Amino acid sequence: MQLLDLAHHPRYAWQAADACLRQWPAHFRAGGISRTEELRALLVDRLRPPGFALVAVDALGRFVGTVAVGAGNDHPTHAPAGEQHTWLSDLLVVTGHGGQGIARALVRAAVRRAELRGVRRLRLWVQGERHQQALQREFGGSAAVVEPLPPELAGDARVLDLQLRPRTGARL
Repeated sequence: MQLLDLAHHPRYAWQAADACLRQWPAHFRAGGISRTEELRALLVDRLRPPGFALVAVDALGRFVGTVAVGAGNDHPTHAPAGEQHTWLSDLLVVTGHGGQGIARALVRAAVRRAELRGVRRLRLWVQGERHQQALQREFGGSAAVVEPLPPELAGDARVLDLQLRPRTGARL
């Protein structure tokens, strides 16, 4: 498996958009996105600095996963008015490729890159206690639950806040 920067490998944007739209159709429809072209445009827009997206490809160059990082406040309960956070989002591993460490590699690479860009805190939605505990084991005490999300919005998802160690003076 190889991790690539989507900005340098835009041909994977179609596959990433299609996979995310298939995985979370209701989420994107609620945001007014129902076609792959619309989501691809959003993904490409997220690539503009300071954001970034990574894709995982297998040995044959086939798309097998993605993750994005960018500033935003995409739900009113996530932050007080006007406050923005840096979010890790759209973490996806293509069906049939789970259990190979792809998600873990994508998250590690995204966190490392965010640290290099000077990010101090990274927020993400976590689906289920098992995923929350895995991230807390990976990142230790720096991973804390900020808030559970309303069940009607996201089932048993919650927002996790990772405290990072920025490695430069740059800001994301």
